[in-house]
Amino acid sequence: MNQEKEGQIVVYRLNDEYFAVNIMSIENIVKIPQITKVPMAPYEYDGVMNLRGEVIPVMNLKKKFKASMVDYPLKSSRIIIVKDDQNAITGLMVDEVMEVLDLFADDTKEVSYQEAENSKEYRLGLWHYEDQLISLLDYNRLLHENEGKEHK
Repeated sequence: MNQEKEGQIVVYRLNDEYFAVNIMSIENIVKIPQITKVPMAPYEYDGVMNLRGEVIPVMNLKKKFKASMVDYPLKSSRIIIVKDDQNAITGLMVDEVMEVLDLFADDTKEVSYQEAENSKEYRLGLWHYEDQLISLLDYNRLLHENEGKEHK
């Protein structure tokens, strides 16, 4: 069977769930550096980091998805630096970066309402790989959800 490749994704883990980001959106993947807290920042942002002189906001995806929390940094923890459609850069704190995979259109499944609730509103679909289901997320929607809202 000759499937058409849609692109590549970077698979990462949060607790026991697997998620993916399009490799074309990734600027860098780094170990967790010192993060500076920012007063009045939205709850899901742990603060900002300095990467080669650039100040980058850091979103804790466990807070965003209301997942069970483990104190960072884990030995395997990383920050995936992503660029959105407006060229804004944000760091996404994850437990572990797993691997880079080829994505084929036939492997993506529609999301149903019976899915887990914690990240459902950001899911574009599910991708079945070996024995895992990987959530493909809409990072533009995820990153810009709070625009125009008052900070906590």
